[in-house]
Amino acid sequence: MTAALSAVVLPIGYFLIRRLVKFLKEHASELLDAVFFAVGRVFRTALMRRVSLRRYCRTLLGKSGSRYLAVPGRTSVFLETDSVFVPLRFSKKLGSQNLLREVSSKGLRVRIIGDPGSGKSSLVKKMFRQMLSQGLHGHPQHKLPIMLELKTFSPPDLAEDLLGEWAYGELRRSVAAVEGFEMEKLFDVYAFGRGVVVLLDGLDEVASDVYPRVATAILELSKLLENKSDGNSVVLTMRSQFHQQIGEHFDDGFPMVVQIQPFTPSGVYRFLSNWPFDDDHEAHVTRLYSELADRPTLREMCSNPLVLAMYVASDVEGRHDGGAPDTRTAFYSNVVEELLVRRRSRQLGGQARSMLREQRETILGRLARDNIADPAQPANSLSWSKAIEVVRDVLQASAEVAEVEFLRILNETGVISEERPRESFRFIHLTFCEFLAAREFAQGITGGWQALRDLQKAFAKSSQAQLRSRLVEVIPFCVASMHRSERTDALVGLAPFVESETLGRCFLETQTYDLALWADYRASEEEALESTPSDRWDEDWLRRLHLFSVVLSDEAEWRVLFNREDDGHKDEFFAALIQSDKSRLSRVFVTFARTDAPAAFRLADAVGMDLVAERPGLIIASFDDPAFRSLAIQKFEALRPVTQNTKKLEQWSIVLAHAGMTSEFIADELADRDPTPLQTRVNGSLADSSRWYFDGKPPSAETRSLWNARRILGPSMYSYALTLVITRRLPSPFGTKPDATGIDLLATLVPPGRLRPRWVSVSFAFLSLAAYPAVFAAVVLPLGRVPTLLGATIGTVFALLFYVMLALIGAALMYPRARRFSYAILANVQPPWGSSPWRRVFRWLFLLRLPRLVLRRVKAAGVQLRRETFVSSVAATAAEDERRNTVRALLADNEG
Repeated sequence: MTAALSAVVLPIGYFLIRRLVKFLKEHASELLDAVFFAVGRVFRTALMRRVSLRRYCRTLLGKSGSRYLAVPGRTSVFLETDSVFVPLRFSKKLGSQNLLREVSSKGLRVRIIGDPGSGKSSLVKKMFRQMLSQGLHGHPQHKLPIMLELKTFSPPDLAEDLLGEWAYGELRRSVAAVEGFEMEKLFDVYAFGRGVVVLLDGLDEVASDVYPRVATAILELSKLLENKSDGNSVVLTMRSQFHQQIGEHFDDGFPMVVQIQPFTPSGVYRFLSNWPFDDDHEAHVTRLYSELADRPTLREMCSNPLVLAMYVASDVEGRHDGGAPDTRTAFYSNVVEELLVRRRSRQLGGQARSMLREQRETILGRLARDNIADPAQPANSLSWSKAIEVVRDVLQASAEVAEVEFLRILNETGVISEERPRESFRFIHLTFCEFLAAREFAQGITGGWQALRDLQKAFAKSSQAQLRSRLVEVIPFCVASMHRSERTDALVGLAPFVESETLGRCFLETQTYDLALWADYRASEEEALESTPSDRWDEDWLRRLHLFSVVLSDEAEWRVLFNREDDGHKDEFFAALIQSDKSRLSRVFVTFARTDAPAAFRLADAVGMDLVAERPGLIIASFDDPAFRSLAIQKFEALRPVTQNTKKLEQWSIVLAHAGMTSEFIADELADRDPTPLQTRVNGSLADSSRWYFDGKPPSAETRSLWNARRILGPSMYSYALTLVITRRLPSPFGTKPDATGIDLLATLVPPGRLRPRWVSVSFAFLSLAAYPAVFAAVVLPLGRVPTLLGATIGTVFALLFYVMLALIGAALMYPRARRFSYAILANVQPPWGSSPWRRVFRWLFLLRLPRLVLRRVKAAGVQLRRETFVSSVAATAAEDERRNTVRALLADNEG
């Protein structure tokens, strides 16, 4: 067997070894090249991402194209995209409720559609800048963002299968245009790996002659990127009207469609809060929000971000110039004047400016009037050929000249925009079409209001609800645009053919409250509202009540200005409506708190109800609305520091304390506000041992930092309210319940002001450590040499004692911070320092296991108390049930 193995196995083994050696000699260089290539590619990719990407992101973040948002007005207003942008709502529910997160985490093909001015371009800019910021700071899910405006995207006349490669090359060239280290390869690295996000803005702005090639290039580009990496995403924006016509062409390539929704009242308030006012920021925000709330149609129009920005810019300019518009008609008149002549007024004189405005108002007014008056035409969808005919008639020019002039109006004014190139156009908002149509009825034709009246008579008989309401906005605009001598006849002539809400808006726009028609309108509205049973108080009834309350408030201001005696009808009406059954106030108040915070408080004042004293639960239930919360806090801050207001301070403290303990966000906001003078005066008389806040400075006087403990029950409006409620045992607004509330839990604990100071704990720990050598010297040294077992035992005991001493020092140093953390959990205020990696390293480095376990038990106990008993099932739902039922019945469409 040995001979056989030697004769067979050894030669075969020798042959294989020789072949292997030969193979290695021939291919060793290729193997080494492959290894070095793989290693080099890894390092090269890392270098690309670190150097080139940061250069790319830093350069584009500084570009003004995405950094600023322009707002049209008398003077150019540019707002910082990062500071003024408000997150938008979408019709399609996203998995993460965040479009940027969806696009960054997956390879998506998304169509974003919306009305003109709805925020499509602003959204693209914000997404672009957020992704640039993520790449600059090394976010784990960052991708390479590329933003293109499609109006500058012009593919050549190529075959369809080549347009995708051309578009891919354009993206690569746009990245390479940024000066940096091998920027083209940076694009390749991301396109084949982590992914790129291509943001294509404004498909509706593409010229009609190149649109087929642009659409094909986008679809082919999408397929090409999808084949290269599943992380590549493409986002495409266009207007809703344009999408209705061409949307089916993108159903396969871009299956996900999200539509931008208008601003909710909370969104409007947040936008106003982000506006960079020069001074007294909060007062301006509240004032503007109240003005919009008092004019429902204006507020509805300002749910469009562009129009809202124009309204705020107009208000700021008006305050600087000596007066802001106080009616919708005045506002639209200012805005239309700016848009129609804003680019020519710098070069032309006053006479030419007036003529230019009259020329353009005549053209656009006739087009708007014809559109509104023709029931066969969709509202705010106008014919391009009809526009050319009107321009020819007004200018007495040829068709070629008329088209050139209309294109100039289109490009210079910003009032109108193309839907389909050379086919149809629209005003940027339907209300602009209605306003210009009304101006044409009032000033452009003789007997215009009679023609409008006859048109309304015909529309009112229609069986189509849309046609019956077609002139609801036109009529108030028309009456307000007429000469004062004609308004009375116009109002009297139109009143029999319009609904009460339209007539109320006419009074708001004209402010003609000295007519007999006003008394008739007021009496009929009061009777209609009072005769409706409370179980039929639906959304339409509440909207009608809101409009009537606004008209009554406006009439009260008119009486003061024109020296008329106040007849008290407003107070009598609300008293008769609600005072007989104050439970009705809950339904009205909760609804108004969501849509019109000033009206909610005015309603309570009108019926003589002190909500803070009588119905604090209603205020707490509505405190999560930012506009309502801001107005409520302003009312609290207005309390003067006098003894007579001490009782009122206690009532407000109940509201603030319980509102903060039911919402982490509210608690954090209240903790960011300084205590009021009245709070400081009353809390200053309390003993230090009963104060529920730690020593420190108020929020406005303390610099924010990682070590700052202000948010952890430092002196603030929130901590002062908690102190007063707990110290004086103020009653809960939810009544006596078997389960403890958060206030009851805090009342059972030791107040922060009574806890021992930190230096006491530290001193005790170091004294214990100092006693260790003395005990060691007294016990171990006198024993001398001892048996090995006894020596080992004594050494182990003293080693454990030494560890305990170190643990005591660590616990003494860390206990105060953990103590603050546990109290902050119960008070619903989160600390700013959180759980940082260096703290974990410190704990493991010094092996402070014992204090770590003790502190963890303290924190866990605080969390458990908060979860199980802080917000009990009974106490937490006492105020929420009423709001939930009301909102479900009356505000079912309010997603906010």
